[in-house]
Amino acid sequence: MRGRSLQLKTLSLRCLGLAIMAASSLLVPAFATPSRAQPSSATSTIRFLTSRGAVGDWAPYVAAELGYFKDEHIDFQSTTLERPGDIATALMSNRGDIATTSLPIAIAGALAGAPVKIVSATQMATPHGGYDNWWAAMPNSPINKPTDLRGKKVDIFSQNSLAQAVSREILANAGIQVGGYQEIAMSFAQSYAALESGQVDVALFIEPFYTRSNELSQKRYGKPLKVIYTYLTDFPQGLDLSGMIANSNFAANNPVLMRAFLRATTRAAKWGNAHPDELKKIIAKYTGVPYESIKNMIPAEMSEDGKFFSGMLSRLQGLMIKYKMIGNFNSPLPDKAFVDSSYLPPS
Repeated sequence: MRGRSLQLKTLSLRCLGLAIMAASSLLVPAFATPSRAQPSSATSTIRFLTSRGAVGDWAPYVAAELGYFKDEHIDFQSTTLERPGDIATALMSNRGDIATTSLPIAIAGALAGAPVKIVSATQMATPHGGYDNWWAAMPNSPINKPTDLRGKKVDIFSQNSLAQAVSREILANAGIQVGGYQEIAMSFAQSYAALESGQVDVALFIEPFYTRSNELSQKRYGKPLKVIYTYLTDFPQGLDLSGMIANSNFAANNPVLMRAFLRATTRAAKWGNAHPDELKKIIAKYTGVPYESIKNMIPAEMSEDGKFFSGMLSRLQGLMIKYKMIGNFNSPLPDKAFVDSSYLPPS
């Protein structure tokens, strides 16, 4: 951008759907320039952004399918972008109003002055829910626990992701510091092939790749994949995997609509958590993923009140600072710098 002294920097931005875990790829001028404010008069339209194949953050699909948005007089317009990294730039350039994102990107946005804030927790993992993100080895692998990963190749999904920070913490607690193993970044779609070919010794899986890969492993080797650790290894009480992020200008100018939208999505979260089989059919319909590919998967749990686990955001910031995930991020931000929970329904 000519005439500006501000240098362009990139925050690498990749995410899968679900739930929950991406790095940032946003230009600082895009962060620093506020998107155009919406008209002061409220509108009934919500422009929701998602990426192709994202099956984890499903609450808006349920709200659309079951008529919860209609109950709130919301015209729900969903746009599917090709890559997760396109979502943030589209949101900040005012081509969308609300999207789901990883939590580190919201913190990165706050540091850069982006006109976006998290308005609701979405995907989560709990000890009783069955859904997690699984770091697994082949069934015949000699690796059985984190201490066996010294000198090995570990899948961290992407640089500066929650997956990378948690892997570093778990391996450090096992006595293996950064540099004592090789970090490999790859997409979830590559996990099984990379594991089987030896490109990595332990790969990260989310659904539907975890269930499908276990089916392949069972068929070829007579055993499912061997789970080495999960997010719950480091967050045993449970954790939030992603959040709903809104264009701050849109939210501020449309508070009634924002509250209506979150009433519908939290209502949808309660229904979806209670009806996992029917939920998978709705996910298939709205994501374009064949039902046969996801019919056996474990659906992600969804926050039913939109609130974050106690201490989750502080712990996440601590890991990001400890492992230097963002340059010059040396002390935690107050939650209000990147979270606005004022639109959530009352408990």
